[in-house]
Amino acid sequence: MNNFFIVSNGFTDENFVNAKNIKSYIIKNKGVCSIADVKSSMDCSVDISPDDVPSDCECIIVLGGDGTLIRTAGALASKNLPVVGVNLGHLGYLCELNTDMIETALDKIISDNYIIEERMMLHGKSEACSNMRYAINDIVIGRKNSISMISLKVTVNGEFLNTFECDGIVIATPTGSTGYNMSANGPIVEPTTELILLNPLNEHNLNSKCLVLDKGSVIEIEVLERRKDKQEKATVICDGVEKGELNHGDVIRIRRAGTHVKILKFSNVTFLETLRRKMER
Repeated sequence: MNNFFIVSNGFTDENFVNAKNIKSYIIKNKGVCSIADVKSSMDCSVDISPDDVPSDCECIIVLGGDGTLIRTAGALASKNLPVVGVNLGHLGYLCELNTDMIETALDKIISDNYIIEERMMLHGKSEACSNMRYAINDIVIGRKNSISMISLKVTVNGEFLNTFECDGIVIATPTGSTGYNMSANGPIVEPTTELILLNPLNEHNLNSKCLVLDKGSVIEIEVLERRKDKQEKATVICDGVEKGELNHGDVIRIRRAGTHVKILKFSNVTFLETLRRKMER
């Protein structure tokens, strides 16, 4: 591969210095490279779209951290291109490289010396949210502009599961098990497995538990009316990006996406080793 597209987080890559240096190195080595334009935010990943990627691009380089990589890969999933992350922040799970390693890694990419690791994604669909996107970490249905609980009716594969009185529900992938799901006391899952986690947030129930569902499960979540004197709304968030809101009676259907995100790796560092390093901090 020798044709690249860079998406950089300008908050951690000040003045996009790292992005420009990487582009110069690629061009010096007879490659082709372009950098995503800054639109409404210094973090290009927030509003990047497939139309921004050149048609002949072979690999996407993401500068920032795990959040930037996740948002970028989810937004550009339809391009089906491999993604490599360069970590400019804290130690993460997905961004394997730092700035000192990038030239060596680029040499390996250009010479096709790398490993591709595939991760499952989720996709949500709702008539109330027309601007949905693929999610690598999670899709969260949460309360909006209120401290009151919301009532969410959940069915799995057409069978009623439960009505949760809660702050919301996290539907997570194995990759996302170390994100919001972990903060909500959900299990940590090896990221290359394929399953779906359903984790109620602060449910008003002493027996509330996170559920592990089959990868082929179809989850439907309906917002129910709790109080006739109050218009309670729910917000839909895909990998940290708000994509719309749900009112009483609105339903969102979540299932495994029909495509995977492809992450380039260059070492034999295992997930358990990374997890152990995170736990030592």
